Amino acid sequence: MKSQKKDSDLKLIRNWLKNGVRPTWQEVSRYGTTIKGYWAQWSSLCLRDGLLHRKWESPDGVSAVYQLVLPKARIHQVLEELHSSPSGGHFGVTRTLARVRDRFYWVNCRRDVEECEKLKMHSDKMKQRLDTTSTETAFEPGDAVWLYAPKRMKGRSPKLQKNWEGPYTIIKKINDLVYRIQLSPRSKPKVVHLERLARYTGHDPPDWFVVEDPPPRTEDSVIRDE
Repeated sequence: MKSQKKDSDLKLIRNWLKNGVRPTWQEVSRYGTTIKGYWAQWSSLCLRDGLLHRKWESPDGVSAVYQLVLPKARIHQVLEELHSSPSGGHFGVTRTLARVRDRFYWVNCRRDVEECEKLKMHSDKMKQRLDTTSTETAFEPGDAVWLYAPKRMKGRSPKLQKNWEGPYTIIKKINDLVYRIQLSPRSKPKVVHLERLARYTGHDPPDWFVVEDPPPRTEDSVIRDE
């Protein structure tokens, strides 16, 4: 279709598909809504005879239908032709126009782009928060910490209720974000996320947990390790 080959947006998408490399969101963010919409639909786009198509698979994946992607200008032309027809003002035609818009995915494109931008912002904020937390707050076995564990009681204002309990002791650092803690030698250990912990700065921190130094490496242990 000549109109598809003349469309600058579709030409760019076709070149990306031809190269087989999906650009990153940072590379796509400088483009308009149309390009971002196609980028969000990347997994359903394909090339057939050099033209851009959408692939619609059946739920069982056995069969597929390929839909030729029309340029934005061509879609507007089709809609204008339908609207200017003698029956264009009829209620049935109005519903047809709505189905045409949905069929060509423009409404869904905008929704996909909005959701993609919201997810990107949420992901960036979460990553920034975790990076800040993991770099500024790191615990080692033996450290005393508070545990965020709010308990709500009826009839009492949340401001008057305890949100933190402890002090707990760090028993083991499972990874950068997950720790094993214990309230006392006889209590049951808990595995919690870093975001629920705060460093204990009060008096008389618990000292019942002893951090054992690793056994010294002897010549026999070196031989066994090898």
